[in-house]
Amino acid sequence: MSYLFIPRGIDPNDCFKVVRSASHQANLFAVANGLVDVATGNTVGLQFARATEPATGRQDRGDLTSPPLPESSIVVRKDLDPTVKAKLRDFFLTYGTAPGPEGDRERPT
Repeated sequence: MSYLFIPRGIDPNDCFKVVRSASHQANLFAVANGLVDVATGNTVGLQFARATEPATGRQDRGDLTSPPLPESSIVVRKDLDPTVKAKLRDFFLTYGTAPGPEGDRERPT
């Protein structure tokens, strides 16, 4: 929606006989199992499928790609205490960046 349809003012319901909403992974499996002809997904999901389910991941043709989109967003309530919000933001932006043993402990090996 955010890359192909919305910027062009297109409603997918006007273009396709059936439109279903599902996760990227469910979409990939639906195409692989012949339940739908076309589905959307994302690069991360496709790479994961190719690594964990090679037979399924190979069935994707990836005919249309978008520029990189933000992945794994963090969502917080609007009414969350600003102090807590700041602590969370600081954690996500600095985790694994400390020098020395602390940073080594936080970074994956």
